[in-house]
Amino acid sequence: MNLEMNLVSALAHILELIIAFQFFSELFNGKGKKIVAAAVGFVFYAAACAAYLLFNKTLLNIVFCFVINAVLAKLFFDCKAKGALLGSLFISVSDTAADFIVVTVLGIVGGDIKTYRSSVYAYLLMVLLSKSVLFVLTKAAVYAGLYLRDKRDARIPAFLLIYPVASIAILYTFWIISVRYDLSRNISIVISVAAVAIIISAFLTFVFYGRTSRRIDELHETQREAELLRIDQTYYTLLDRQNKMLKTITHDEKNHLIAIKALANDPAVSEYIDNIYDDIKCHSMFGNTKNKFLDLLLNKYESVCLSAGISFEYNISTANLSFMDAPDLITLLSNILDNAVEAAGASEGKKIELSISRVNAFDMLTCVNSCDSKPQSVGKKLRTSKNSDGFHGLGTKSIRTVAAKYKGEFDWSYSEFDRKFTVKIAFSRTDKESAND
Repeated sequence: MNLEMNLVSALAHILELIIAFQFFSELFNGKGKKIVAAAVGFVFYAAACAAYLLFNKTLLNIVFCFVINAVLAKLFFDCKAKGALLGSLFISVSDTAADFIVVTVLGIVGGDIKTYRSSVYAYLLMVLLSKSVLFVLTKAAVYAGLYLRDKRDARIPAFLLIYPVASIAILYTFWIISVRYDLSRNISIVISVAAVAIIISAFLTFVFYGRTSRRIDELHETQREAELLRIDQTYYTLLDRQNKMLKTITHDEKNHLIAIKALANDPAVSEYIDNIYDDIKCHSMFGNTKNKFLDLLLNKYESVCLSAGISFEYNISTANLSFMDAPDLITLLSNILDNAVEAAGASEGKKIELSISRVNAFDMLTCVNSCDSKPQSVGKKLRTSKNSDGFHGLGTKSIRTVAAKYKGEFDWSYSEFDRKFTVKIAFSRTDKESAND
């Protein structure tokens, strides 16, 4: 092969790498940095291309690419070995099928199929046709897989497949023109550039549509969180009013009972009044932190945990987060405790411990909950995984945002020995800021 043919072969391997990454990224969650995955994939496929050019063995190239795709899937995507092997096998089979389909169709209705051996332009068109067919096959498989898994709200709609299918028709037309007419070198170059541009635009359409859809999903999620926050804030405001009314009524009732007790001569009546008085004190809504919204949140999650059979212990000693605005406090603690309740409820220990205290120049918030399985994460970034054993990273982005707003450092850890998940936020507080709280 001459240099131009070698470059086309290299392009074929690059396109297969891109298609493989697209295939796995739509079926599985990624892990690790994308730039690292791209670099490793490029090196592996460069080695595969070099081996193909050196030995010119198609079967060896198929096996090599199969192994590479399986390794890349296991390294950079959250899939089991079986999923990586099956996905890689599908790509290899589809790639072989695409080559066979293109060669067969072009051999029947496309003119002299052997033209690609002597013309780099014909070879380029054949490669682009083959990879376009592979792209369509993998996309169709992805949509079928998502449909079978009841994920019918796929991020990229199936109708976009019309674009690559139309591109295949255009490339086929270019092939017919190239083999049936004696074209000048300049015309062949123009056709080749146009063909490459068509394929690139088809790929980019899916990439950018996917990114746009993800941003729309994030916007909708933000809007939902804002609406939930508004509802929560309204709820806590109403609850605070009820709490004040309850305190007033309770205070009056206790005074009435004291007066009745003073008038009663029967010891049994006095004992009965004492029992009622203690019962009222026991069921009076607590307010010990001097931060009414924190009190309301603690009261809410105490009730939630009681209903779920979860032990909820809290220690609010030397700090009460009074420097935070009510919406931010609600967002922060609701997300932390929602995740804690979710994980603890699915665990054997069923326990949550919350503490807020002043330590030197920091207000420390610590939440420890029982959690039987290690949360899924990429580095220190928790991943949303609602189908895991009781834990999901829902809301951690909001937690980080609120923490950063108040100069807080967010961190988490998991102890496999104790089977406990810990969230810690250290808010930097100067003496002046603390005095103003």
